[in-house]
Amino acid sequence: MFSIIHEIYLAAAIADRVLVMRAGRIIEAGFPRDVLKHPREHYTRKLLAAAPSLDEALELRAAQRRVSVD
Repeated sequence: MFSIIHEIYLAAAIADRVLVMRAGRIIEAGFPRDVLKHPREHYTRKLLAAAPSLDEALELRAAQRRVSVD
């Protein structure tokens, strides 16, 4: 089974293996820890640099869940 996930930390938490795709082609594949900690491809490094940190991601998620009542 596979899923397409755009949230890097979610993928790392639930996947046995991850693939990084660019323009419809797989450019990197491996175990989540290996791909996140030691990316081989420049494109993967750029994606990781652009992603919010885990703390930022959790903070954004919490902010999205807050509901204001007028």
